[in-house]
Amino acid sequence: MQVMDSTGAGEGGTLHDLLVRASCRGYQTEGREVIAHWKVPDAADTIDLFLPGLGRIEEIETEESFEAISDSRLSFLQELPQEIWFVVPLARMSEAHQRLRGTADVLQPWWVHDHLIRFGQPRNL
Repeated sequence: MQVMDSTGAGEGGTLHDLLVRASCRGYQTEGREVIAHWKVPDAADTIDLFLPGLGRIEEIETEESFEAISDSRLSFLQELPQEIWFVVPLARMSEAHQRLRGTADVLQPWWVHDHLIRFGQPRNL
């Protein structure tokens, strides 16, 4: 099955790449500055999306990457001063509420419908 971002663009790459591009485009259409694959100053880690004007970072997870989130990654994110959003598969929202409490400020679901990536309403933790 070919999956496309919310604009219908299926530029290739992994599902994670498509999700990052789709989220970027959403913010850009709102006129927001967004930096994909932002390297955190004085750290070796990168963040999927950084929105400097909102003081927000966004971590985008697929089924596979959600399973692989390490405790050390969560600890690292907790130390950052920005608001932390996790975008997770809709089927993982309940588990994400449990697992990411104390790290994430906001959870947002995503899913694929008619070959397009869709984003749901953000939910505060």
